[in-house]
Amino acid sequence: IEFASYNALTWLQHDCGIDVRLVRDKVSGDKFLHMIANSPFASRFIRKVAENSRYRPFDEATLNLVDYGNRPTTELNNNGEVWLQSLVRRGDIKALDVAFSPNCGLAWEDYFFFGDVLELVAGSIKESDNPIMQYIFDAFISFRALYQQLDALADGCLTKHEEEILQDDRLAIFRGEDAKHAAKLLTRFYRDWKDRLSKNLMLGRIFRAIMEKGMVRLFQLLYEADQGLFEINDYMAFANEDRQQFIQEELRTSTENDDDAGSFTINKFDACVLGSYLSGHDIDGADFHDYLR
Repeated sequence: IEFASYNALTWLQHDCGIDVRLVRDKVSGDKFLHMIANSPFASRFIRKVAENSRYRPFDEATLNLVDYGNRPTTELNNNGEVWLQSLVRRGDIKALDVAFSPNCGLAWEDYFFFGDVLELVAGSIKESDNPIMQYIFDAFISFRALYQQLDALADGCLTKHEEEILQDDRLAIFRGEDAKHAAKLLTRFYRDWKDRLSKNLMLGRIFRAIMEKGMVRLFQLLYEADQGLFEINDYMAFANEDRQQFIQEELRTSTENDDDAGSFTINKFDACVLGSYLSGHDIDGADFHDYLR
């Protein structure tokens, strides 16, 4: 632990059956991650955790940090500090930067950064009066807000109506005066990180679902921000026909295993109009004329 050796700790956990997460310092009350954070090699350990989290190798053991019974990322020491505050107290800018980095760090791992944990870290950074640490933290908070907005869209677009999606606290900014600016930030974020996002979110369906389900408000905001996100060749629409209506068996086009609802592909313009109609909005093609040229 003193040398923050990821491989040695993994060996102890898997080969020796020692749960290193339960290690405690009786004097300071420091838990496992606090002790790692106090090591001069903390940045190396954090980088290795992030690397294995991204690629999840199947042919080698990895250190299991979080499960239902153990959450060392939220544990407090005797001073009421989480492990990230130990990095701040030590002035370990390198390790803090790695921890909050979306490139080589833990920024994609939600279980490392619960809201109450971030509040404690924010307080410690403010007390430290270190402008570099403050910049690192502020950049992460901005990243996290955009990541959560995309997460909210991914959660809602397949199962909820637009009104329900926009009530999500993570998308509150889309209900205010800064909605257009927020849409530009979100689409830029998607462009910058889409190669990483595809591994974490079901993003392939977001922009398609926004059109096919007639989510007018979201469509107008995001389309104005980045039309290219909606350059999909074909959109799906579902017919109201009943393929089982024919009395004569030979006229049926489906079998018992087929879906009774027919589907067909339509273009972007028709997807907007049809989607708006199906969602209950009183909108005709003229409303989309300024957007779809």
